[in-house]
Amino acid sequence: MIVDEGQHFVVPNFGFCLFERAWSLRGFERFLMDLILNPGFVEELLERITEIQVVLARRFVALGVDGGYLGDDYGAQKGMLFSPDMWRAWFKPRLARIFTIFRDANLPVIMHSDGDIASILPDLVEIGLTALNPVQPEVLDHAWLMRKFGRHLAFCGGVSTQTTLSQGTPPDVQTAVDLCVRTLARDGTGLLLGPSHRMMEEIPLENVDALLAAFTAIRGGSDDR
Repeated sequence: MIVDEGQHFVVPNFGFCLFERAWSLRGFERFLMDLILNPGFVEELLERITEIQVVLARRFVALGVDGGYLGDDYGAQKGMLFSPDMWRAWFKPRLARIFTIFRDANLPVIMHSDGDIASILPDLVEIGLTALNPVQPEVLDHAWLMRKFGRHLAFCGGVSTQTTLSQGTPPDVQTAVDLCVRTLARDGTGLLLGPSHRMMEEIPLENVDALLAAFTAIRGGSDDR
């Protein structure tokens, strides 16, 4: 991200924060089975992961970061990877402990979580989430997000890498950017506009150029900013 001289926003990246850290250590299918069949092991594993993340969060806050950025994917294209109640039992209280480190220091908490996590968004707001990424339009309707959470959340992302950027044309990209801004930042604030995920090799370069041109036009700056 390019910012004006003298401006910065530094955040530590807690990628694979809890669920993803656990299944990457245990194996995806096995860990999902553990949630049902081996709760004692799950409790011990998640507690250990959480303890480490809390210590790291405290260290970063002491170093003077501007906020926290966490990543943990709970959703698929349609619905959660496991039940919302299971998420509330295993992950919500532990995420809250990590969020609290930043919120007690009056710092924002940004979270990346792919997929359809609509059912747990009220819970995330409750425990202190301040900005949501990637707000993928295929799984989270932007008008609904703004209507339900516009007073509680900022949004980061919004322009689809799954469809528009990978399969559309430069005019499609411009249209998607305009719609995202009108919907998620209708008051001129609350949106850090960007692609909904990393831009991979299947995205045509002309669509990357169109995205950057749309950003520049919105910002009203020059190409080198």
